[in-house]
Amino acid sequence: MPGTSDENTDAKLTPTTRRALFRVMQQAFDNMDVHVNGATRVEVPMRSADKRIRFSIPADGYGFTEAERAQAEAAGHFGLLSMQARIHSLGGELTVESAPRRGAAVHGWLPAE
Repeated sequence: MPGTSDENTDAKLTPTTRRALFRVMQQAFDNMDVHVNGATRVEVPMRSADKRIRFSIPADGYGFTEAERAQAEAAGHFGLLSMQARIHSLGGELTVESAPRRGAAVHGWLPAE
């Protein structure tokens, strides 16, 4: 699971945003392990731009439909919602993209210090 970032990214994270980003990545990996099915590659590129830390967590694999996402939430799986809430609470944004046979990706940003 390689990750890439520019050399200034870490310096622009506060302890709070660093912890939030770590937890979001952790949840994304857990979700991909359970829900994306067949993912063999996950990358985590990060960069700082426009006073924001931008990140993306794409994974190959099967992916999921919006109906499958709704089913998972109805069954008590709130990983994506908790990830969004964590990022929103710090003034950032998080989006999720997925489609069958196209994998899934989590994209977002947090304010930089």
